[in-house]
Amino acid sequence: MSADVKKESDAIVAMRSREHARPEEVANALGVSGKLVRGYLRMTFPRPIEAKGTTWVLNGDQLNATLDHFLARRSPVQPEAK
Repeated sequence: MSADVKKESDAIVAMRSREHARPEEVANALGVSGKLVRGYLRMTFPRPIEAKGTTWVLNGDQLNATLDHFLARRSPVQPEAK
C-alpha cells in the first residue's frame, strides 16, 4: 500500500455503509461542527421551505457526498504521535 493512500477512520467507514444518517452523526464522525455540516447541506442539497425545522435525514448519496466534501478539505499533514 502506498504511503500516499489515506486510510479512512473506522467511524467514516462505518458511516459510509449506512443507508441513512442525521447531519449531527456525520459531523461527529468527521470531528466537525454540526452547524458546519448543515450549512454545507443547505447549499448543496436544498430542501423545500416546508421542511424548515423538521428532522433532516440524509440518504446514502447525500451522506457520501458530504463525507467526500469534508474529507477533501482536510490537511494532508497529520500531527506526529507522541
